[in-house]
Amino acid sequence: ITSEKDPKEENRNSYMYRATIQKKTSSKPVYRRTYGSVDVYVVVNGAHLSDDILRTSITLEQTWTDSRLLFKGVSEVPLPANVHPWQPDTVIINALRSECSMTSSFLNYDGTLRRRQLLSFKVPCEESSALDHEAIECPIELTSFSNRGVDKITYNIEHVDIERVARFTNSTVAYAKLQDHHKRSSHLATVLLFIQKPHHMVGDLIDEVSRATKSLEHH
Repeated sequence: ITSEKDPKEENRNSYMYRATIQKKTSSKPVYRRTYGSVDVYVVVNGAHLSDDILRTSITLEQTWTDSRLLFKGVSEVPLPANVHPWQPDTVIINALRSECSMTSSFLNYDGTLRRRQLLSFKVPCEESSALDHEAIECPIELTSFSNRGVDKITYNIEHVDIERVARFTNSTVAYAKLQDHHKRSSHLATVLLFIQKPHHMVGDLIDEVSRATKSLEHH
């Protein structure tokens, strides 16, 4: 006994099969931001220099805006656990070792996000060739690891607070801010700490740092 398949039934089954496959393989659209600007606030909590290695602890605060997260209400709230916004994948690219021990995130009604992190890390230092007097320079280089979610990230160093470690044992500390002077595709921002013996005056060191920064930016 033979039976013929109903062409309409076969077409309907084929359509249902294709629709099922399409439903399983389709994914939600990925919304990619075309540009990101991250403002950075750095507080140096403590530091120790040994064998040309700077061991330091900093509070890193990053601020950026995501217009999709606007809301009405109080000015700022802790970021809800069920909200997973885009965040910059910032790394200290020249760190020999780094550890993040605490993170807290806040959301403002205008879509501004603020993330605070407590970081401990080690970076190599070298004798400064840009200064007239003997000094050690220790760069802390901030950049995005992959630019995940955006085409480009620009880091703007708004402030660096070094008052807590302004008195190293037998040394003086100053800093400079360098903004992407290497013109890399992933923008790089550098906090350059200068550590110098106490027989040089703090004002003299700051003047030298200013001159050295201008020289580096012109290269």
